Amino acid sequence: MIHSIAVVVPILNEARSLPALLEGIRRQGRRPEEILIVDSGSTDGSAELVREWWGQNA
Repeated sequence: MIHSIAVVVPILNEARSLPALLEGIRRQGRRPEEILIVDSGSTDGSAELVREWWGQNA
């Protein structure tokens, strides 16, 4: 039986570490079916960075 995989990533002002984290998720042997980014009100451009990354890797 194959189970689905979802990754939940809570963030708050994580723009500096997000690129490495998202690339690490993308490079897994079995990629998750869902990646849920929960932004708790970042003010450092984290949300914009995620949107840009998603547009390039969707």
